[in-house]
Amino acid sequence: HAQAIALASKLHGIPATIIMPKDAPPLKLKATQSYGGNVVFYDRYTELRDEVAKRVKETLPEGTVFIPPYDHKYVIAGQGTVGK
Repeated sequence: HAQAIALASKLHGIPATIIMPKDAPPLKLKATQSYGGNVVFYDRYTELRDEVAKRVKETLPEGTVFIPPYDHKYVIAGQGTVGK
């Protein structure tokens, strides 16, 4: 999901800030950054992703949209279109 958001943002010329656990696989991190994603790390064992995202969003320009990794109706609908 992080890589898809980073790439889509790059293709549309808009910035993407990705909230990623600090123990994410290095390959996933590298790919996300190669697509231009600005990665902000959190500790999945001591922090809640949504709380970190809320704090980060407050530092970003007005109108910034939070796209959750899986628990949103548009994300679910999109993931449902890739299967046969």
